[in-house]
Amino acid sequence: MWKIMLLLISASGAVAEDAKMSTEALKDRAKKQIVIHNDFGNLLWQAAGEDPAATMAVAARRESTSKADIISLLAVSTEGMCFYWPTRVGQNPRAGSLFQQMQPLTAAGVDPFGLVVEQVRAGGCTVLGKLRTNDCHHVTGLPERASQFWLEHPEWRIGNVEAKAGVGPSLGSHPRMSSNERKFLDQRRVHLLDYAVAEVRQLRLTLVREFIQRYNVDGLTLNFIREPYCVSFPSKNAHYLTEFVAECRKIVDETAIKRGKPSGGIVGAIVPWDIEFCRLMGLDVDAWIGNGLLDYVSPSDGWVTDFNMDVESWTKIAMGTRCAVYPGIVGLTSYENDMCLPEEYETEGARSGSSMVTRENIRALAHGFYANGADGVSFFNLYTTCYHTLFPLPDICLPEHIEGKERRYVYLKRAPLFSEWEFLQLELPAGSTARKVIPCRLHERLNEVDACIRLKARHLAEIGSLRVDVNNQAVPVENLSLISHGGKGFLYVQFPLVDGMLRDGVNEVGFSLADGATAETGKVIIQEMEIRVVSK
Repeated sequence: MWKIMLLLISASGAVAEDAKMSTEALKDRAKKQIVIHNDFGNLLWQAAGEDPAATMAVAARRESTSKADIISLLAVSTEGMCFYWPTRVGQNPRAGSLFQQMQPLTAAGVDPFGLVVEQVRAGGCTVLGKLRTNDCHHVTGLPERASQFWLEHPEWRIGNVEAKAGVGPSLGSHPRMSSNERKFLDQRRVHLLDYAVAEVRQLRLTLVREFIQRYNVDGLTLNFIREPYCVSFPSKNAHYLTEFVAECRKIVDETAIKRGKPSGGIVGAIVPWDIEFCRLMGLDVDAWIGNGLLDYVSPSDGWVTDFNMDVESWTKIAMGTRCAVYPGIVGLTSYENDMCLPEEYETEGARSGSSMVTRENIRALAHGFYANGADGVSFFNLYTTCYHTLFPLPDICLPEHIEGKERRYVYLKRAPLFSEWEFLQLELPAGSTARKVIPCRLHERLNEVDACIRLKARHLAEIGSLRVDVNNQAVPVENLSLISHGGKGFLYVQFPLVDGMLRDGVNEVGFSLADGATAETGKVIIQEMEIRVVSK
């Protein structure tokens, strides 16, 4: 157990007591660590009523009931927009819902960010400040969030630099680029500020220094998944980002030492889970980890959790270093699809027209992370307004608690790529016997668990026309059964998995139609495949 000491810092940065958590042994703890990366707006929007400071404090205390080891709170969002008040070097929200929520608090002399930091720390959690290294909200429909710095310096945007050189981004042809990221190259990347420009790096470092020195935080999280576009000509300019991370490390450690922490502070990074995609974007994560710049890394998706996420590549890179690996679980499992598996998802509810992650999903993801050597689990967009029924998280994520409870792996994304949002629709044309597959990564021993697969089959005339295999081992047609449900327009199919079917790691579940099979609309659609596992 850690020795918990409450650190109280005045606005001037004076220290009352030593910080609660040391960077020593973030790795290799007997207990897996849990990190929540929180969008500060999630808490700010809860400031309401006659006493908004009190309601916001209640929301912050609820955050602490997660019993996470570390809570990372967003301090700086779009460009130079600061959630703390006042700022000497950045810019507070000028308009929109953020401004409306902050206004009564700041008018009463309340610093919203400082209030939340104090409340979360009082609940026993280590607190980090978080920086979105390059946020795009101001170019995706929220122009009021554009900073004055961004408005005054169009010449320092990524697209302008590359356009002046007569070279457009050639990143879109890379096989690790999802369909979403290809669109975002033109829609977002070209408008974002370029870390290859010294003045851009200096502004961000000044903001980091301001909130790290001002607030009672134990370190910093750098969020590179919103957005991962930070430099022009990434293959040439990646070293500028490495220099930036190194300077952040220096700021955090110097501040911690001044506060009486000789071991320094905590620096972590949320990054795209695909290492090749990181390298393509100029995020030299190998150097950040190998050179001791990070205490932890959270490989994660940005919007929808991917059950095929590769974690083993990260634990191999971090092996023998100080850097812990806390893979990310996102609050959504699907995005604007035809909602969803018919039973529990109706009771769990939806957010943003999408299905929310469940306890069983979290157990499944954590089980796979730990099998690949992860040091813990992190959460992204786990808003307390939507997900507090999942708290406390240690009841979900302790390894010994996972083994004895049901785990549900859901495979809903079209391709196992970072930032892939498109909903999986596996089409089997009537009259064709061609086999199509769904890749699924998991680490379960079938001799120790009972497992089954469930899926939706749309436009299937009869279940006997469907052919299924697991890693080319045929599932007998008589083993396919139908589950009664309240949904419309599909058959809900289930079949058991037996010893020898699954491999440890990547598997394929294959689907085809029997010769002469018909479909109600010319094709059968397989979707929302789920593997359910219960320990024997």
